[in-house]
Amino acid sequence: MSRSAPPGAPDEARDVLKITPFRRLWVSLSLSSLGDWLGLLALMSLAAALTHDSGSFTQYAAVSGVAVLKLAPPILFSPFAGLLVDRVDRRLTMVVGDALRALLYISVPLVGRVDWLLVAAFLTAVVTLFWAPAKDALVPDLVPKAKLRQADRISLITGYGAAPAAAVLFALLASVSVLLAGLFPALDTPAADIALYANGVAFLAAAVVDWRLPGATPGAPSQRAGAGGPAPSGLPSRRRPRRPDRPSGRGHPGLGRREDRRDRPAGLVG
Repeated sequence: MSRSAPPGAPDEARDVLKITPFRRLWVSLSLSSLGDWLGLLALMSLAAALTHDSGSFTQYAAVSGVAVLKLAPPILFSPFAGLLVDRVDRRLTMVVGDALRALLYISVPLVGRVDWLLVAAFLTAVVTLFWAPAKDALVPDLVPKAKLRQADRISLITGYGAAPAAAVLFALLASVSVLLAGLFPALDTPAADIALYANGVAFLAAAVVDWRLPGATPGAPSQRAGAGGPAPSGLPSRRRPRRPDRPSGRGHPGLGRREDRRDRPAGLVG
């Protein structure tokens, strides 16, 4: 007996990507994941360049500060991000999140100050903290329940697979920056600047793709949870199963209906 292919196998991945709304979400995830990794490399490189004349300790502190500020928001605010995202439109959250990250990354080389670079690193991490659960909550609305495992696997591979691609892209963009600086001295800027500008373009493109995704009603239950199951973000569903031993009131006017009403939550009318 032959075993079925594991979730995420090429054939199953192609089947999931044939779903147009999910394919758009995957394109947005690819651009955003590439931007996250490329932004981290570019910010750390630029932090080192901007503090080059300030001593080794300051330079190391600036580079380490970028990593710390990128990791701090998930540790501090992750319990609140999911609760808030469940109450707003998920597509709009993704559009605004990608647009804000584009503006923040483009502003860093324009300002050219290490203090603003650190602030921008923190703010982009905060925005990502709200963007990611909005994306995760949107997946069950785009993919049939039978294909959710494959969709989750594709999303996971895309998120981490963007890291080596971002490293290669950063090296190429840095080389182009050095080449342009040799040909045109007026363009002699830190090599990370061109990567940050490219990063902004990637996030703007992701925002355009996000806008074409179907919207989601704030607080609407996800298809991942069955009827009466848990709602997105871990919030309990308000549906209560009917107790089989509860009298229905039929055949016993008054008695059964009074007991039925007494067991119901306040505000529900029988």
